[in-house]
Amino acid sequence: MRPFGPFVGIRDMMVMHSLIDIVGINDISRSVFDNASAAIIGMAKNYKPMEIRGKKNVALTALGTVQKAINFICPQLIRAGYQPIIFHASGVGGRIMEDFIGRGTFCGVIDLSPNELTDHITGGFHNAGPNRLEAAGKAGIPQIIIPGCVDFFAWGPEATIPEKWRTRQRYYHNPAYTLIRPTHAEMKQIGEAFVRKLNAAKGPVRVILPLKGMSIGGLKGGTTYDPEGDRILFETIKTGVNKNIPVFEMDFHVNEEPLANKAVEEFFKLRGDPKA
Repeated sequence: MRPFGPFVGIRDMMVMHSLIDIVGINDISRSVFDNASAAIIGMAKNYKPMEIRGKKNVALTALGTVQKAINFICPQLIRAGYQPIIFHASGVGGRIMEDFIGRGTFCGVIDLSPNELTDHITGGFHNAGPNRLEAAGKAGIPQIIIPGCVDFFAWGPEATIPEKWRTRQRYYHNPAYTLIRPTHAEMKQIGEAFVRKLNAAKGPVRVILPLKGMSIGGLKGGTTYDPEGDRILFETIKTGVNKNIPVFEMDFHVNEEPLANKAVEEFFKLRGDPKA
C-alpha cells in the first residue's frame, strides 16, 4: 500500500489510471489516452480560478473516528453565519489546510484532529511534515485545539505491520488501515510538539482535553485504551503551554456533544461573536 499524497501534493490534481503498462499504442491505451486528452481540453477551456467568497471561513480537521464531534460543531457554526471547511487529517489534508491558512483563507481554526503530529513523530502514514500546527499561529487567527485521534498513528492492513510494532495495542479501522497506539515516550514527545507550536502562536489559543478518550479505540474497554498514555500527553501540554493559553479539562470523550459545544463556545468568544 502506498500513500497517494506524494503523487498529487497539495493541489487539485487529477490522476487517470492507465490500466495497462504504457508500451506503445493499442486498443486499451488509445481509449485511455483519448479520454485523458478530452479531460485536459475540457478543463483548459472551462478553467476558473478558485474564488474564496466568504470572510467567515473556519478550518476544521477530522478523521472518521471523530465524525460525531464534527456533526455537532458544524451546524452551530453555520447558524452563526460561518462556513466550516473540513480537511481530512490524512497527512496531505493537513498540509493543504496549512497552505490555505497561510493564504489568508480562514478567520479561525478548530483543530479537532491534529493527529498528523503523531504520525510525523512515529512514522505513520498520516504524516503532514514538520510544519503542521504552525500556519494559524503565524497568521495570528484564533485556534481551538482538541487532541482528537492523537492517541494513534495510521498504518496499512494488519499483515503489513512491521515487526517492531506488532506487540502494540491497535484498532482495526477498515481493511486498508490499522491504527496503532504510540508508546508513553512518544506521547510525551507529541505533547512537547504541541507545546512548542502553540507557545509560538501570535494569536489566541484555547486547548480542550477530552479526558474520556481521544478516539473510538481510546474509549474505556477499547483496543487502544491507555489512560496512562493519555495522562502523559495531557500533563505535558498542561504544564508546558504559556499561561495565556487556557487549558480546559473536560470529563467527556472527544465525540460527546458537551465537548463539541465547548469548542464552539470558546471559538465564538475568541472571535468576539455575540452569538457566544
